[in-house]
Amino acid sequence: MRGGKRIAWQPQPPTHQAVAAALTVATAEPQPPTPRRSSGRNCKRRAEWEVEVDAEPEPEPAVPLQAAAAPRQPRRRKKARRVVSLEEPEPEPAVPQPPTPPGLAAAAAHDAELRPAPCAGCPLYTLPGGVTVAVVSRQEHLAPALMLLRDSMPTPYIAIDLEWPSTDVPAYSHSFQGVALVQLASADTCVLVRTCLLGFPRELSNFLRDPSICFIGMHWGTQDADKMHDSFGWHHCDFHGGFVDAGTRSMARQAGYPRPGLKGMAESLFAIDLPKSKKARTYFWKRVTLSNWAAASLSGSQVRYAALDALFTFHIYEALAAAADANS
Repeated sequence: MRGGKRIAWQPQPPTHQAVAAALTVATAEPQPPTPRRSSGRNCKRRAEWEVEVDAEPEPEPAVPLQAAAAPRQPRRRKKARRVVSLEEPEPEPAVPQPPTPPGLAAAAAHDAELRPAPCAGCPLYTLPGGVTVAVVSRQEHLAPALMLLRDSMPTPYIAIDLEWPSTDVPAYSHSFQGVALVQLASADTCVLVRTCLLGFPRELSNFLRDPSICFIGMHWGTQDADKMHDSFGWHHCDFHGGFVDAGTRSMARQAGYPRPGLKGMAESLFAIDLPKSKKARTYFWKRVTLSNWAAASLSGSQVRYAALDALFTFHIYEALAAAADANS
């Protein structure tokens, strides 16, 4: 602004020196970068590293593109061909059905009554079918009861079973925990020895050690063997006449029966529904299974239940042994 007047700015044309300098810079060859120098013993190494970093990387050789692979088809599973045979399949060999022992079905009937029988030696009871049951609660009754059992032996086999108070019932968890009852049975006679009152008498120990008698158990190795040892210090080898476990799977399968339990074998062999185990068919038999076997006196239901366990163990072994001999 001069003298109060606004003068527009006009660009000046470049001089000859400026044009020559611009042309010189444009036509000059590019110079390599000058490495920066630094002080210290590693100045040379640092300069070389800076030059390598500033230099442009060499282009990698081009890799020829491969053709895109076709998508993989899922493998289809081959359906198995069903071969239909026109020939009739051979029938499986029928398992021989042993005859039901006389009186066993009547004794195991749900409405069977336990009746006292007159006897001078020891208290006796009878079940339908001619089954005799002796309950030994006193020392002087043991010898006559064992003599009665010896006289009723058709074979040198005696079935043995044990009962004790169930720990599943809180009322019995702090009561007697040992073997409360020892059941011994032949074909039609059963002796119940109340060891919760008598302990382990010498007469009973001598009877179990008799070398002329082979004892039979049902699943003896699960709990009974440990309970017998904990209560009386009795070992498996103390049966001098031998011991056979009729509840083993090998023995049942050898005879052709897949259910080795006492209840299953009773149904398979004799078609008898034995109310056994905690899952019994009726609430009444469930109460007997979990009852107090160390009570001051046994009820009629307890006596019948314990006697049937030992009786069925004896007859199941007899039937399995006969079936195994027939198959072999």
